[in-house]
Parts: sequence; C-alpha cells; structure tokens
Amino acid sequence: MENKFKTPKTSSLIANDIKLKIIRGELKPGDFLPPETQLMVELGISRPTLREAFRILEEQRLVEITRGSRSGARILTPNIDIISEDIGSYLQYQKTNNADIYYSRLGFEPFIVEQLAGLQDKSFTKILRQKCENLKTSIDRGDYRNYPKIMAQFHFALAQSYGNKTLEAISHIITDLVLNHQIAFQARVNQSPETMRKRFLAGYKSCLKLVSFIETSDANAATEHWKLHLTNVTSGWAIRDEGIRVFENFQN
Repeated sequence: MENKFKTPKTSSLIANDIKLKIIRGELKPGDFLPPETQLMVELGISRPTLREAFRILEEQRLVEITRGSRSGARILTPNIDIISEDIGSYLQYQKTNNADIYYSRLGFEPFIVEQLAGLQDKSFTKILRQKCENLKTSIDRGDYRNYPKIMAQFHFALAQSYGNKTLEAISHIITDLVLNHQIAFQARVNQSPETMRKRFLAGYKSCLKLVSFIETSDANAATEHWKLHLTNVTSGWAIRDEGIRVFENFQN
C-alpha cells in the first residue's frame, strides 16, 4: 500500500522546533541562536539544511538574520500584524467583498459589549472614554484622514477591555482589515469635509452612547445599539459599488 503521508524535511522539523521554543518563551525576543557551526554539530545537520530552516523562520518573521559584529539569527516577537496581512491576502484571493468584512464584526462585537455591560468593575470605561475624546479631537481639528485609525483603536479597546485573548486576536485582525479598506476608500473617493465631519461626528456620538450603556450595565441596550452602529457603519463605508468591490489587501 502506498504511503500517502510524506515525511517532513529535516529543515522543516528544525524550524518547527525553534518556533515552538519561541512560542513557549524558551527563546526570548532579541536573543540570538548559537552560531551556525555550533548548531550544525548539535543538530547533526548540514549548513544548507540549517540555512533552509532559517529561511522558513524568516518567512514566518520569527527570526532575523543579521550581519556585522553580532551576526546570526536573532529572535523576533511573534506579531499578529503578520497574520492580519496573510488573512487579508487570503480573503482578497477568495474575492471577498468589502461588505463581507464589515458584517463579520456583527459576529463578535455585540457579544463583547454585552459582556462588558455585565462586568462589575467598570474601570475600563475610562480608557473607552479617552478613545472617544481622541475621536472628538480629530473631528474638531478637521483631521479626517486619521479618524479611521482612531476609531479602529476604539474597536480594539472594546476587545482588550473584555480580556478574552481569542476574541482580542480576532478583533485585531478584522479591525486591521476594516481600516485597510477605509484608508483605501479615502484615497479613492473624494468626499467633502462637511460630509466627513457629519459622518464622523455621528460615529463619535454613537461610541459615547455605547459607553454610557455599558456604564449603566444596560446589556440589552448596549448590544442592540452596537448592532445598529455596525450596520450603519457598513452602509456608510460600503456605499454604491463599494460593498461589492473585492477587498484589496495592503499594510496600513
């Protein structure tokens, strides 16, 4: 019977072993792996195999090969922005439209705000209110180009306040993708300052209203309000053909 399971290459096994040590914290960001000659002896592998393992880790942005007085493979911090970029590329390849990405937030953000409203300790709302003030400042200054980035910080702060690491990661990724579209939209679509001010002021007031519902522990009102907010935001940014336009991935 033919064996359909391929044995991983030695370089892949070595790369995976180093990756696990980084994830477990056995190798810290900024640490250097031992010199190539030492690793070759310890692992019993050739230089080409070791360098192929390094190449795999470089592609995953887990190590950086440096040259100079302190040369070698330096450990990098695992970065969720890389995952966001990869998922964005995958969604673009799948011809995912912009509205699809916006509507995905309805799958987890209303749940988050419902949970936040139910928490006894509401100290986190100080951070949310500060994010709201940052939104208002950008509007007052007419800094409409940076408004989407500040709004993205508010959305992510909601997930951070709840403290569920899985939802925090999902929020980070989706928020990045939404922000990518909004930056591209602003560069592509010419809107008057008055139009942007009106839209962004409504968004700011909506965020303030949400924080008030959370502070008064009104979970139902917070949830329903945020569902409406997310739906309205989708309509605002996915106007005309923008909603069915295929998402274009890039690093903001």
